[in-house]
Amino acid sequence: MIANRKSSVKQKSDKNNLVGSIDIIKTAGELSLQKGLDFEVVMKALESAIEAVAHQKYGSKSKITVNIDRSTGKVTAYRELGVISDEPNEEENAGCESITLTQAKLIREDAKIGDTVNELLSLSTDLASARIAQQRIAQVIKYEESKKQYEEFKDKVGEIRYGIVKQVEYSDLIIDINGARAYLPLRNLVGSESFREGDKIKAYIQTVKRSDDGRQIILSRAHEGFLEALLNQEIPEIADGLVTVKGIARDAGSRSKVAVFSPDKNIDPVGACVGVKGDRIKTIIHELNGEKIDVIHYSSDLGQFVIKAITPAEVSKVIIDENENCVELIVAEDQLSLAIGKKGQNVRLASELVGWKIEILSTQQESERRSRELSQCSALFAEALNLEEIMGQLLVTEGFSSVEDISNASIKELASIEGFNEDIASELHSRANKYLKAENDKKIEELRSLGMEDDVINLPLSIDDKIALSKHGIKTLGDVADLSSYEFYGILSSSASGKEDLKDTIDSIIMEARRKLGVI
Repeated sequence: MIANRKSSVKQKSDKNNLVGSIDIIKTAGELSLQKGLDFEVVMKALESAIEAVAHQKYGSKSKITVNIDRSTGKVTAYRELGVISDEPNEEENAGCESITLTQAKLIREDAKIGDTVNELLSLSTDLASARIAQQRIAQVIKYEESKKQYEEFKDKVGEIRYGIVKQVEYSDLIIDINGARAYLPLRNLVGSESFREGDKIKAYIQTVKRSDDGRQIILSRAHEGFLEALLNQEIPEIADGLVTVKGIARDAGSRSKVAVFSPDKNIDPVGACVGVKGDRIKTIIHELNGEKIDVIHYSSDLGQFVIKAITPAEVSKVIIDENENCVELIVAEDQLSLAIGKKGQNVRLASELVGWKIEILSTQQESERRSRELSQCSALFAEALNLEEIMGQLLVTEGFSSVEDISNASIKELASIEGFNEDIASELHSRANKYLKAENDKKIEELRSLGMEDDVINLPLSIDDKIALSKHGIKTLGDVADLSSYEFYGILSSSASGKEDLKDTIDSIIMEARRKLGVI
């Protein structure tokens, strides 16, 4: 479009300029100090604000440049215009702001068609323009403040900071940390504690992120890291690296368990954390609003570590099941409720600390379970191997719980059982193998009846893995060839370690199936 020359070609004085009567350098300096921002950042914000006012007057598509002299504060604003002929055609007018050659020469005497000229603008001081400028300045400064705050705190995650409660909202406390605005969600408080405006508060920096809504710094007092940071703050041996925190399990406001360790045998890590007469740990407990803290000695021996973790209960026996990542703790009847804790809290925290599932049984419950297992296994041996019940009980007592255990045992091992000899051991071994073969044959016939081909039945896999294949609809060589190694692993019923051992076998099974079918 052709610009209106009546108001814009004539170069006006700065008398009516938006900021002509304002000491801009002084204003920028005050804003810089007040907001803690670089002076240049504030100056650019002011230039952006004046540019927004200009766009309001001359149109959003105008190419406008604003500059504030950093020494004098003088403001200059230009609009870029394209020079066209005095009688322009439609093609010359298309898509740009333009000025006729005659008008352009009033701005620059040597202007030619096709040049661009910069028209000096004069901006009004009306209320609407002032409001636009203020909004733009506020917007830019808010963005720069947010950026500065993020850069200042992004590497502070995991640290403790002191602040003052500036505002209490429905779901958050707004905390002032040396001028920075942080948020402490009420769910991140310890137990039933509460704070009012003006209260001093200590909190843990949980996360720092860029956010359009300004919620960049999120604090917590319930996070496990807050307890660890307090330990690091209050225990010199931890701060100096002489004692290491190996793990924390926390039910904020109620109870926590902390595992500590020192490679120096001359240092008692638990004693260092507790302090003389409990003075050190009491300071932390007070900060956490009375939260109980169990400080325990970490051990690389899982059994010993679990016994310590279940404190204050005493343990009679530990049974570790590595296949299931489960630990059974047998405790006396009067220790059962103590080991479990109120609503299962003690055993849950111990399990989180150790990283294994923990099950608690009383000595009476274990005795009843062993009695059931003895009866069930004895009956199994009597039926499967045609033995007298007393002989089955002897086998169970010696730790045999399945026919497979007997088949896998050596003749010498079986013969060493009290009351057995090599002839009895050999016969037991023979009967166990015959039983397992018969059971295996039954399962194979069942697989055939379900439609599984012999090519799949004869694969070098356990019968349980073949049953798992059948349940997943894998019954033909073509079905096997279509499987990926990942899918095959997911189907197998073997343990995780068994799957890893079978990796090469499974890959070769898939490749061989594809070769037989001519796929490769």
